[in-house]
Amino acid sequence: MRRYSYGTNIADFDAVRLAVASAKDIEDWSYGEVLKPETINYRTQKPERDGLFCERIFGPVKDINPHDAKYKGVRSREAAVDKNGELVTRSIVRRERMGHISLAVPVAHIWFLRGTPSAVGLLLGMTVKNLERIAYFAAYVVINVKEDVRDQYRADKEAEWQAAQQAIKLRYEKEAEAEGADVKALAEAQTKELEELDKDWELLKGQLDSLVKYGLMNETDYRNMPRELRDMVTVGMGGAALQSLLEEVDLPKLIE
Repeated sequence: MRRYSYGTNIADFDAVRLAVASAKDIEDWSYGEVLKPETINYRTQKPERDGLFCERIFGPVKDINPHDAKYKGVRSREAAVDKNGELVTRSIVRRERMGHISLAVPVAHIWFLRGTPSAVGLLLGMTVKNLERIAYFAAYVVINVKEDVRDQYRADKEAEWQAAQQAIKLRYEKEAEAEGADVKALAEAQTKELEELDKDWELLKGQLDSLVKYGLMNETDYRNMPRELRDMVTVGMGGAALQSLLEEVDLPKLIE
């Protein structure tokens, strides 16, 4: 980043290029981290230290003479010297000096999330609606799934379901053969029990079907899911989840 100099002209450039800066670039350009949301102290009317107008980060509010006695305090010396130890005495440096804020979690920029077309959506093959549900913490997205464990679990549970069906039918057949048995009542009871069994299997099958990469589920469905199913997947929400998915995209291969 070009710094201000006394001979700088605002129109002194040949071209303008817009690009996305990396976190490292921003930290290199930054003069310090903004740690407080405050701007001006209401009593002193001076910028708050480590705030959004901090002189230590952005430079002095007024042109200063560092040789004056009143600028020999620690705070004033910090305002007069930048991070490289160079003397800064003109307030105009506040026009170009920048600070940074370290985020607790990654965020998704709306330009890339909801643009037309959505850059993130094209890379992940997802709709903007689903991306927004993830970004705004409305749904979990499956980041990784143990497919072999899931498939084996499905096969075992399907075998158990079929065996339970046969056991119910055989039990009611034996009861119906008994002398004086109410065949109609037994048939109704058998049908009801089989329907309950099928209902449980369909619920489990639906939960297993949702365990696919990029699959979405709301928080209630995820928390109601059996522990053994939750152990098969890695899920996430918010910008951190989108970042994890994007990091797995092989861009060179995609370009080819």
